[in-house]
Amino acid sequence: MKKDRRINRKGMSVCALCVMLSAGSVYLGGCGRSADDSAALQKEMSAAENVDFSEENTEQGTETGDTGEKYRSPELQEYNQTAVDHMLQVENKGVNIQNQSEGDYMEALEDTSGVGEVESWQMIMRDPETEWQSCENLLDFYFQSYQPEKLYVYEGNADSQDYFSRTEEIEYAKIAGNDRDFVVVMNFKRSLSGEEPQQFLDRLETWGNVYTDDSGSDYLYGSAALHIRMPRDYVCELVDIADADTVLAAFAQADPSHASDYENALIPVIPRTAETGRFRVSDGTLQVTFDGGEEWTDVPLSTDLLFERGDERDGALTQVQDGSYTVSEDLAAIAYGGSPSMPVSVILSTDGGQSWEKVTVPAETSSARQLFLCRAGQSDTLYLVATRERSMSFEGESLCVSTDKGRTWSQVDSRYKGEPYHFTDIDASFTDENTGFLCMRDSQAPSMLYTVDGGNHWLEAQFDTLPQGYTMAYAPRTCEEGLELYVGRDGYTKYSGSMYRMISTDGGVSWKAAGEYYFK
Repeated sequence: MKKDRRINRKGMSVCALCVMLSAGSVYLGGCGRSADDSAALQKEMSAAENVDFSEENTEQGTETGDTGEKYRSPELQEYNQTAVDHMLQVENKGVNIQNQSEGDYMEALEDTSGVGEVESWQMIMRDPETEWQSCENLLDFYFQSYQPEKLYVYEGNADSQDYFSRTEEIEYAKIAGNDRDFVVVMNFKRSLSGEEPQQFLDRLETWGNVYTDDSGSDYLYGSAALHIRMPRDYVCELVDIADADTVLAAFAQADPSHASDYENALIPVIPRTAETGRFRVSDGTLQVTFDGGEEWTDVPLSTDLLFERGDERDGALTQVQDGSYTVSEDLAAIAYGGSPSMPVSVILSTDGGQSWEKVTVPAETSSARQLFLCRAGQSDTLYLVATRERSMSFEGESLCVSTDKGRTWSQVDSRYKGEPYHFTDIDASFTDENTGFLCMRDSQAPSMLYTVDGGNHWLEAQFDTLPQGYTMAYAPRTCEEGLELYVGRDGYTKYSGSMYRMISTDGGVSWKAAGEYYFK
């Protein structure tokens, strides 16, 4: 099984929901290291690659490898104090500065033939205004130069419009310069499609951390600081590269009036990682995995029944609904149905998928839009929330409980201030046998109900004021501080883009903001 390397920062807890991965904690060439540490790291890197990174050899440039796949430019400074010093010399410091030198604006090119040849660490930019693209591609060039033998061919002459980059900018901040000479720090994501991630990391594991998504694709996540110049019109060149933490710390020391801006220049990134246990539909067959996708077991339930819903407001289902299942070593269960022809039901296995049992749930609805199957911790108690009787953007829900891992169910008489309807549901969870949460779609502020008596009575949770647009709260999970949840800006995509982490230390009654994060 592939290793899953994660590093945390600033006391962030490792929670059940996911593992925090901050911009400073994804080490690319030694984030957060001192200049001496960076120099030491560079020697380690050169030893690993059998390349001499001494100052003399760097100035002369080198080319190594039998197939010539590794290149070094005389100008490029890599992960050393010289690189940091060069960046500090760039004028016009500040975070996300937006200025251009007078008279330097250039129209986008249709034909680049007149630009001429480019050298190592240079690329043609058809549209000089899209500097983020130059960051992506130049960093991609850098990665190619360090790939394990014969995996990639370094193509430093790529045209930005035609070049396919494996490296994707997640977020970047310009911290110095203008349109001709600038410094950026960036969080990145790099596809490792077709290659063995462990071989990649064994060569230079300080590059970052590898994560596997739900589709089984491997990605490298990291952060870096790049110094980029335009030596002539339409040509961008990577001059220096270093780790983002070291550069941001150096800028904060040199420009103390903006120290807090540098500290918060990059939002910590949380890669979207695959659940160890999950269901999926593959080639029209429902399957389950208990080991993160290494092996899949067919589930004897047709997709016609799995996708059956009485309310298709969000469109007909074509994949497993998020939140409709639970998978652990001793139990795999998924909810389905909720239409006039198919009552709400659960199919479950307690022996690792060797045998399955179908159970009808007494949910009072024949027009279910969403089904949420929630296991109360690692207990034998399951709760099933089935939406019902939607009218416009309002609906109620039917709540059922099982205390024997889903074999038998009973209806819960739920009450919320005597009001049967509220905004439509987007998520639900139970953190123990008595404590549960129901999250609703809202355009004004986070909206969530909580119960401390197994769903018999519900109250409204209280949230810190968040920036405008952050209104979609997703169901809580346990963590070291107590409980955590995330609030996003999109009610249809769970854990995507920038979100605020919220912490509760009083069982979910009130929630305090604990930082902004970026899910990718």
